[in-house]
This record gives sequence, structure tokens and C-alpha cells, in this order.
Amino acid sequence: EDNGDHRSLLIQKDNTNSQNVTSPVVQSLPQVDMGDYHSLTSFVQWGVQNYPAKHYFIAVWNHGNGWHLQNATGDMHANDISWDDNSGNHITTEQLGVAMGEAAKIIGHKVDIYGSDACLMAMAEVAGEMKDSVSVFVGSQETEPGDGWPYATFLADWAKNPAMTAQQVGATLSKDYTNAYSGGIYGNQDVTFSAFDMSHYDSLVAAVKTLAVELKGLTGDQ
Repeated sequence: EDNGDHRSLLIQKDNTNSQNVTSPVVQSLPQVDMGDYHSLTSFVQWGVQNYPAKHYFIAVWNHGNGWHLQNATGDMHANDISWDDNSGNHITTEQLGVAMGEAAKIIGHKVDIYGSDACLMAMAEVAGEMKDSVSVFVGSQETEPGDGWPYATFLADWAKNPAMTAQQVGATLSKDYTNAYSGGIYGNQDVTFSAFDMSHYDSLVAAVKTLAVELKGLTGDQ
């Protein structure tokens, strides 16, 4: 139901199968523009102040288009994430990187894990916008089915080993996501999911540049 406001909930487990949300509301605000990256950084600030922790996993859910060549002429076009249905605004690829940079400053260290529960966002170009502010980057490089991430399965597996490293959490989500759509809780659908260790990002860029040089040097009969 659209209540015309923004509510932050402290998610708690209940003992019913009801579709009613029983978790308590811990913050209520007028409508927030989810297409403004400042809303994301404000939420991180509020979360750190009210729920301080040693580690942070920031997930952005919404439609995503990643970043790619937009048309046959080769014109570059940065696609985006987090469209707000009321304002029509969205968070650009560059703004997402800025938000993670600000989040790292608020937290006091790199964001342990950033993830997009959205289509097409697991691209090297998107990850590159936050290479200095995020330790592990997770998401799908293809379209995501409507059910998205299997949070119940993933969080249950995480709870079994709460001391997992960021890399292990990313690997667990990747496994649980693909399992969910490979005869699991969401049936059978073709999906992809990746977890990037961002400490190796610069090596990836160097390798891609080397590959580009090699490809440009090939002759037509090679």
C-alpha cells in the first residue's frame, strides 16, 4: 500500500506466514526521492549513527541497465539505477560511485560489500566507479528475474557462519542466487551472478588494455 511517506523498518523474524509486515517502523519521513544519490548517502549516515557496526553491506534494489555502448554508431551512454516513480529521477553510474565514496568516508573504511539487486549492473565499468571505496562488488551482469535475490536462503546461510569475510559472503550470495534459479526456490531460469574482489580491479584494467593492444595488432588473416 502506498502510504505517501518513507518508512525505515527494523526487520525482525515473526512466526506467521502472513503477508502483513510486522517489523517495527524506526523512522518515518516524507516521500524520499530514491533517484537522488543524496538519499542513499543520507540513509547510510542514518544507519551508521543508529546501528553502528564493524562491517557494512550496501544493497541497492531497483531496475538497472548497467553501462554499455548504447547504439550501433558507438556513442557512449551511461545507463543508470534506482529510478524513482514519483520524481522520474535516477542514480547515474557516476553518482553511484560518488555515493559509495561518501559512504566509505561515513563508515571510516571501505564499504565491505556493495551489491545491485537489479539487472545488468555487474559490469567492470560500473565497478570501476567505486574501485577505491568498495572491497567486494556483487551483482548480475545479465537481467534478473522479478524475484531478485533469494534473501531468505542467503541470510540463513550467512547466519550459519556470521564471521565470514566479505569475499566469503559474496561467494555465498552468488551460489545461493544461482541455486535458487537452478531448480531451487524460484524454479528454473537462466541467470548469472558475480562477486568481484575489488583489490584486483587495477590488474583487470591492465589486462584488458593489453588485450586491446594485441587485438589491434592482428592482421586480417590471423
